[in-house]
Amino acid sequence: TTISLTNTESEKFVGYRPSDLEDKRRAIDFVARDDLKRIMGYQQMRKVDPDKAPRSYDLKIVDRLGNVRDVHITIALIPDTRKTIASFIDITEQKKMEAALKESEAKYRNIFHNAMEGIFQMGVQGEILSANPSFARFFGYKLPEDIMRGVRDIRYEIYVDEGQRNELKRLLDKHGFVHNFEVHCRRKDGQRIWASLNMRIVRGGDNKIICYEGTLVDITERKEVQEDLLSKSRSLEETNAALRVLLRQREADK
Repeated sequence: TTISLTNTESEKFVGYRPSDLEDKRRAIDFVARDDLKRIMGYQQMRKVDPDKAPRSYDLKIVDRLGNVRDVHITIALIPDTRKTIASFIDITEQKKMEAALKESEAKYRNIFHNAMEGIFQMGVQGEILSANPSFARFFGYKLPEDIMRGVRDIRYEIYVDEGQRNELKRLLDKHGFVHNFEVHCRRKDGQRIWASLNMRIVRGGDNKIICYEGTLVDITERKEVQEDLLSKSRSLEETNAALRVLLRQREADK
């Protein structure tokens, strides 16, 4: 299709003045190679059945210097003719922002799914809204979907100690977050484990609580070592106390 009418804005898109475009060049000449087959298909469709051809779509155009630009095009048919009018909107920056957002989302998903720490979101009623694989495995589930279906209220089904549960709620209500809060938990098979929990409250625009989100790490082995050391320390203190009693008795006997 030969270009027969342009305005001064067209120079920004293709690098040619209107007088250099009209009746001298085809619109298809400015379409990027990757989009060429698709756009030619639209043109063919428009000749056969104009009503089925898309009236607006995105494509890339190339100006006379080889610069590529993303545009959104809108096609309007001129009544009683086989001609069309096309208008362009530059969406290059919008496309860049969309690409950057997709890249950021991909990085987040990668971190979320591959993190060694358990990552989760919990609803106000204790339901698990989202969880990563590490969180599910930590509590003995194969997949995040399994623990999300299997646990109705994490506060009572997973947190073992009522005192810890109440203290966690008190700290969250007071500060809005907790760091390295140690909590005794129950796995799917009933085994007791320890976790170090980081959690914060997420609020909406009306300041109402939307959910809680946080991370946790397994500290069971560390707690067991601490308990073992504490037990040995108590035993040693008791032994020392007994020795002191014996020494005092020996002195008294002398």
